[in-house]
Amino acid sequence: LRSTIADVEFPTNKDGLEDPALVCTDDFEVDSNGHPHPNVTGWPTINGQPITNGGPCEMAVSYSDQLIPICEGTYKLIRTWTVLGWCPTTEIANDIQIIKVMDNVGPTLVCPANMVISTGQTDCTASVILPLPTISDVCSPSTSYTKSASQGLLVGNTLYGLPLGVTTVTYVATDGCGNHSTCSFQILVQDQVPPVAICETFHVVGL
Repeated sequence: LRSTIADVEFPTNKDGLEDPALVCTDDFEVDSNGHPHPNVTGWPTINGQPITNGGPCEMAVSYSDQLIPICEGTYKLIRTWTVLGWCPTTEIANDIQIIKVMDNVGPTLVCPANMVISTGQTDCTASVILPLPTISDVCSPSTSYTKSASQGLLVGNTLYGLPLGVTTVTYVATDGCGNHSTCSFQILVQDQVPPVAICETFHVVGL
């Protein structure tokens, strides 16, 4: 029994509603346009078998994509499928498949190593220029970060007025889709300044 257009089943939506969306960090196969390949998102089928052009069903299949950007690393594809059958008569079936590729993972953020610093020569507080964190993101080229400290005065990249003890510095990195990552490191302030002995050059004792 020859299959007809009426036997075609189109692939389901990969939109996070009908079927799970794709994640941009996944190493999925792409087509010549850089879009998710139908080998990943599904082909039209008959009796569970993908339709191949010029196959025994005497049908041809093609698709076109419209890309709708949402944010860096996240977009939707409106994939329009066309299946053409030419036996016994020419028939055409169309269907729209929604494919979503999501960036739902924060940047990779690596904080500097913990530090040990000393107080100054004239007071019992310390100041330090904060080292920069390392930030990378597979899906979003645009990243930014903020920093805060549990104590002291932060001006630019310099932290002033740190008392003896431990201060925690926290970095928060954000990618182009608003995903966040956080890391922290500690600065230990010690009094490493040796005492200074002051000697009198002479001493007069009255009798």
